[in-house]
Parts: sequence; C-alpha cells; structure tokens
Amino acid sequence: MPEKQKTWLPSFSEIVGMFNGLVIEGEFTHVKIDDDVLSFQNETQEAAFLKQFLTDNIVGKKIGILRTDNPDKPILIRMIDQKRSSKN
Repeated sequence: MPEKQKTWLPSFSEIVGMFNGLVIEGEFTHVKIDDDVLSFQNETQEAAFLKQFLTDNIVGKKIGILRTDNPDKPILIRMIDQKRSSKN
C-alpha cells in the first residue's frame, strides 16, 4: 500500500472526504479518503461494515466515517451530497 497519511479515529470523531478505494492487505482493511488512510484489522466489525458498504461504485464520491462508542455499530458510514454541501 502506498505510504499516505495514516489516521486514527477516536470515538465521536469523523473523517470526511472523497472515497478513493478499499484495499485488503494482509491482516488489515485500508480505506483511502483523500490523502488519509484508515486501517482496521480484518476480523473486526469495523472492517466488516467497510467491506459491505464501501464498494467500487462509490469511488470518487464524498463520504463520512464516524467512530462511535456503540459496540454494535462501532462506525457509521454516510454518503454526502456534494451539491448540497458545497458553498456558493
């Protein structure tokens, strides 16, 4: 995996940016968002959510990933409508 800025997401923090792909490498699932990379171990619930929801058809779309403190839903993923979020 190319060296990019690796980001750790504490509880109640969100990263927002363009989704540039999901890479499964060794024991880790990596999410590329803008110039950042979030990494989760493959066997975690976070990695399972990412693999389920972040598909190739949304590469290039703006997303947000929010870390929660809920063990049943440790992360929330949202699509961001770029038309409504842009400032004119």
